[in-house]
Amino acid sequence: MSPVRVERRGLALHVLLTRPGRRNALTQETMEALLVAFRNAKESDARAVVLRGEGGQFSAGGDMSMLGDIPAPADPDPLFPVYRRMGHVLEVLNALPQAVIAVVEGACTGGGLGMACCSDVVIVCEDAKIGLPEARSGFIPAQVIPHIVRRMGEGWTRRLVATGAILDGRDALRDGLAHILAANREEADAALADVLDQVRRSEPNAVAEAKRLVVSAADRPIDETLDDAARTIAALLRAPAARAGIEAFNEKRPPPWAEPPSSED
Repeated sequence: MSPVRVERRGLALHVLLTRPGRRNALTQETMEALLVAFRNAKESDARAVVLRGEGGQFSAGGDMSMLGDIPAPADPDPLFPVYRRMGHVLEVLNALPQAVIAVVEGACTGGGLGMACCSDVVIVCEDAKIGLPEARSGFIPAQVIPHIVRRMGEGWTRRLVATGAILDGRDALRDGLAHILAANREEADAALADVLDQVRRSEPNAVAEAKRLVVSAADRPIDETLDDAARTIAALLRAPAARAGIEAFNEKRPPPWAEPPSSED
């Protein structure tokens, strides 16, 4: 059975981790399945990607049961590509053109927290357990740190790696990881439906271009970002979608991409 299941529901692709007995911990097989899912999502006409784990658990990060047989050092080091692969998967997720929504229940540590930090919208349940406890076992969350620094800032990331502190949903909302707090699964489902309805109202290419600018802004001079943004808006305003959207706004009617809600969403 695959550790990842992908389901199309209306406008969204739901990428589900399916190892609840292991709190959806990540193995190399899981990482490869996620990479395929994210690459396929990029090429699809889906307008949103929903990340979630089965069994009331998001993901407890790397599967500790896989760490029993560590190969001896060599040149090149056989462990380097294994762990660098996780970073690549997160980069692909971070760059998806669609709106990415993470629904965080239960465990969200290590690589699970990395995936949440690469999402555009994070819905978190109050009883979630979020953190970077790797140092308690003598190693580090090697490939997720850059994404957590971007999302939560250096200060909170330093606290998490230095102490191994575990946050709950309210902490995650306060500290800048999450956007929406849910008391339980039912509230999380309702919040997800609301977010998908908001996504429905936005033109997909405009969302993709805006996300691209946001992600790139941290890594280049502001003048480069502003020049890029000016070129991008000029191209978008000349495209048929923007013309249709502006006409719809002036005529006080929905634009063509704002499809009516589907019972599958």
